[in-house]
Amino acid sequence: MNFTTITSTHNPLLARIDTLYRVAFTGATPSRHAIVQSLNANERSAKEKGLVIVRHIYVRSGDHEATILVSTYTDPMVAENVERASLIKKQTPAETKAEA
Repeated sequence: MNFTTITSTHNPLLARIDTLYRVAFTGATPSRHAIVQSLNANERSAKEKGLVIVRHIYVRSGDHEATILVSTYTDPMVAENVERASLIKKQTPAETKAEA
């Protein structure tokens, strides 16, 4: 996957950075977990320091590109208070869900 940063906004009130990316991929639309893993591999400096939440994946039908909105929290406790539990649950891989 190839990522291109469109915009990045620092939100100090919520202790997060909202970033809009354009991602090119082959095959099916990547899962949220695959996007987070690829972001961690590509941009270790900012992404390893906090919890990464993929908020939206916008895909046009037939395109092999998507626009994704990613929020990176510096404090996981803030993320748990701000984000919906269902959205945080979507970020976990399938193996972890089966164990729980």
